[in-house]
Amino acid sequence: SLSTGLLTTAELENVEPAFRYALDVINENRTMLSQTKLIPEIINTGSAEDSPSSIIRAVLELVNRKVSAVVGPFRSSHAQIASYILSDTDELRSESDMSLP
Repeated sequence: SLSTGLLTTAELENVEPAFRYALDVINENRTMLSQTKLIPEIINTGSAEDSPSSIIRAVLELVNRKVSAVVGPFRSSHAQIASYILSDTDELRSESDMSLP
């Protein structure tokens, strides 16, 4: 199974059901990712107008949950912050994997 994260806001009320539906469709289709089940990990970050710190906390929570992919946030400045955190985390994971005996 692969955990797949969603960062959404209260204003985007249709995003979570659409995300869950998309994962269900993929999971039910035996020709796509036939050996994998996608598990939704959803975090509501509050309002799209909140400070970037809520995005940082949410992204770190998804990292702690060991998600393999993240959808959102849907505001470009927040997406940029999330992408920096996630890319740095991937680099750190790769470096720690290389140091294992």
